[in-house]
Amino acid sequence: MSETARLLLPLIDASQAQKHVTANEAFQRLDAFTQLVLVSTSETVPPVSAEDGTCYAVPAAATNAWFGQDGKIAIYLNGGWDFVAPLAGWRAWVADSGEEQVFDGTGWTSGLRAVSPNGSAFLHYVAEVDHVLGAGSTSDTAAIIPANSVVYGVAGCVTAAITGTLATWQLGVAGSPDRYGS
Repeated sequence: MSETARLLLPLIDASQAQKHVTANEAFQRLDAFTQLVLVSTSETVPPVSAEDGTCYAVPAAATNAWFGQDGKIAIYLNGGWDFVAPLAGWRAWVADSGEEQVFDGTGWTSGLRAVSPNGSAFLHYVAEVDHVLGAGSTSDTAAIIPANSVVYGVAGCVTAAITGTLATWQLGVAGSPDRYGS
């Protein structure tokens, strides 16, 4: 049986019996892939039961019904698993990590926005941290911004009254303590 090029939907052969079976499979795959939600990209053991249309990205070393299906999307349909290899550029919301991921041709990558033919990429992340101010003239956090990053925006939100002798505050990085505000 042949498939469509982009969404890998099964096509009906001219002389095929029970055409409705193939058409229904195509509709189910289309339903699963439209606004694709992957329950997980890291679970290696398939769930004991799932709802029709539930999708997982099968990681390396998967077991049981997913054994040998590394890198494919597992779709639960009609009481069993159907497997489809994703194509580069497919995007999915990954429910267990709460983020969008893109299939880059070899794996699912978080924050991917653009990739060059040679593998250079633009990644987009949000880093959020709660920081409790301590006594003293400075209050530093652990490194949050990766080295050599371009930062598009930083926000600081004071959620409790700052007391004591504090007259000013700054939000920045080592070497530029007020880079993001004061």
